[in-house]
Amino acid sequence: MFLLFRRRSFFTVLFFCVFVVAAGFFMVLHNQPATSPTLSWVLAEKTFLVDPGHGGTFPGRVNEDNVLEKDINLAIVKKLKDLLDKNNRNIGVYYTRTEDVNPTFDQRAQLGGKTEANLFISVHSNSTVDGQMSKYNGTEVMYDELKIEEGFSSKRLAQICLEETTAAFGSKDNGLTYGNSIYVIRNNEVPAALIEVGFMT
Repeated sequence: MFLLFRRRSFFTVLFFCVFVVAAGFFMVLHNQPATSPTLSWVLAEKTFLVDPGHGGTFPGRVNEDNVLEKDINLAIVKKLKDLLDKNNRNIGVYYTRTEDVNPTFDQRAQLGGKTEANLFISVHSNSTVDGQMSKYNGTEVMYDELKIEEGFSSKRLAQICLEETTAAFGSKDNGLTYGNSIYVIRNNEVPAALIEVGFMT
């Protein structure tokens, strides 16, 4: 269900992932090619888990063109994997899924603790159902503000994801939001953030 790559710099991996998440979202919705960024190396090795949200019989949101959120989320993460493979980067990454399946909430949340992953990033695509879909845009990131963490926190992870994604994508910064009600955020054994990359609508 998941794949592993060797370790490299945490901040390099994180920047690379959020860049590709943003670029991949743009590519999927607008059929534009994604490119890999020039990276600066930082001495702080971590391994992390990337989770394409939804999957299988749980499509997530569906936009007006009948595009399924689960497909966008998976396409973004598969593009990330392709770029990592193509560039032969020794980066420590696990994936909760690389095909159209639906791991349980427990499997997604607990996999970080069962592997060498230090951080968890869940990739999602936002939507709205209030009838004014076209006016909504931008990126937001969720985290559990009630979790007490020593060292690198979920809030710090969420802030980095937000800053790097909006910078790479040029999207509106909708800020950090509390994700206490999100199972994979609340119950994760490692610092976790959920990126709503952009609005499908």
